[in-house]
Amino acid sequence: MKLILSLLSVGFLVFSGCTGGGESGDGAGIKDVFIELLGSEPSDLHPIRASEVVSTQIRLQTIHYASAIVETLMRVDIDDYELKPNLAERLEVSEDGKTFTFFLRKDVKFHDGSMMTSEDVEFSFKALFDDKHEAFALRSFYNNFVSSKVIDEYTISFTAKNSYYLNSEVIGELRIFPKKTYSKVSKENTLAKTVVGSGPYKFDKWSKGKSITLIRYKDWWGNKTETGKNFYKFKKIMFKFVKESSLRIAMLERGKADYDNSIRAEDFTKKMDGEAWGKSVLKVKAENKLPKNMSFIGLNNKNIILKDRRVRLALAHLVNRKFIINKFYYDMSEPATGPFRLASEYANPDVKPIPFDTSKARAILAEAGWSDTDKDGVLDKIIDGQKRQLQFELLNTNKDTEKVITVIKEDMKKAGVNMRISTIDWNAFTKALNERKFEAVIMAWGGGGVNPDPTQIWHSKSIKGTGSNFVSYSNEKVDTLIDSAINMTDKTERLKAFHQIHKMIAEDAPYIFFLEPKFSLYAVSARVKRKKDTFNYSVGPQTWSLPE
Repeated sequence: MKLILSLLSVGFLVFSGCTGGGESGDGAGIKDVFIELLGSEPSDLHPIRASEVVSTQIRLQTIHYASAIVETLMRVDIDDYELKPNLAERLEVSEDGKTFTFFLRKDVKFHDGSMMTSEDVEFSFKALFDDKHEAFALRSFYNNFVSSKVIDEYTISFTAKNSYYLNSEVIGELRIFPKKTYSKVSKENTLAKTVVGSGPYKFDKWSKGKSITLIRYKDWWGNKTETGKNFYKFKKIMFKFVKESSLRIAMLERGKADYDNSIRAEDFTKKMDGEAWGKSVLKVKAENKLPKNMSFIGLNNKNIILKDRRVRLALAHLVNRKFIINKFYYDMSEPATGPFRLASEYANPDVKPIPFDTSKARAILAEAGWSDTDKDGVLDKIIDGQKRQLQFELLNTNKDTEKVITVIKEDMKKAGVNMRISTIDWNAFTKALNERKFEAVIMAWGGGGVNPDPTQIWHSKSIKGTGSNFVSYSNEKVDTLIDSAINMTDKTERLKAFHQIHKMIAEDAPYIFFLEPKFSLYAVSARVKRKKDTFNYSVGPQTWSLPE
């Protein structure tokens, strides 16, 4: 399981980079540097506070990414999705399924020079619940764990209050970072601008607005293991930041970048067909079991207009997904139906996408008391003694998506809804989310885990602070059902409960559930050595290498 579903703009199909590699005075020449393109620059690199997908892509050891600065106790296998030893040599689970004892490796050295012990593991766990570390988005996954116990220098146990069905995955994927460095919390927030872990790569340099560079960690424990022979082979990784898809394509064609892991369907179909494609650079349409991004329009459920479920449902009827998929996504996506991914067995197969139906939307709005009393083309209604027009501002971070949301804007206009589009930078966007100062946002959740937990996004307790329930969705019945479902050990009963959760949230329409890609689209330099296009649960960039 991926412990945190990371945020990304609807540029979710546009992650990319900057200018050429190795020519900017960053160290090794281009032949020694793996250059990965990202569509935006992270605002934070903290091991547990940061939640943006670009930050996750740089920092964390997961099945999705090529780099790993911060590691976990166990790791998920990219072929069978089973938990395997990592910083812990083994895990023992008590008969009642509530106590988890980890036996740690004794040769793990953090990038700050300290050796990992049980104290660092306990610190990494307790930091999740300490507000000064601001791990609000991640905390909800660990609320079931009530205590930790250091048994000896290399043995530690955790106790859970309930038989949560993801206990092993959650505690096994606990992110471990050094107490020596992260106990020093300061007002200057310097820990946001670097990251220290134990992984095969260590943070080297952040060139603001341009790139972040990682270098191979010579004292990585994995260098002496079978893991080290098969994973993390790059000497240096440089992440470069560029928003414009045309520039990213040009960089790939000119050999100035090695990898873009989130290609737009339009670019894949129409623009990646020059002389270099198929020769020096390859485009790949991979089919695997990896959960894909899900895009959505998030509606602020506390907004005076959007808090009405009928208004949210009507707006969902004004999004022509089929047209958008055909015109802009070349039938490589499909309409989302609710909170769980379409390919997941936890999604309710009986819940269908909300159809585009202007007449139905108008009827719902009329029932909710909206009409065009002043004949200006925009519906209005008296709310709390004040006349209000049916309008809202949609925040967007990527200009490449403006043509998509312009279609939505025009369809809404025909139904008497005024949707204003504001394109802002990522930092301003995340600030608006964290402060809950927005009306609507268009974005996407990263792929996440095969086995979902709706607590982080849909439970009302995740509204607090900078939690991931930033739309402030609250339904007591859903909360109760989530609390019950995630503790069901019987999978058949759990699936029934999850199907009910999927249906209830879809009917409440806290989001306009938008699209899910069918494939993992990526571009990679032909010089990169790969075993195959994809493994079962990852395209496998952590297994790639450059020629010597």
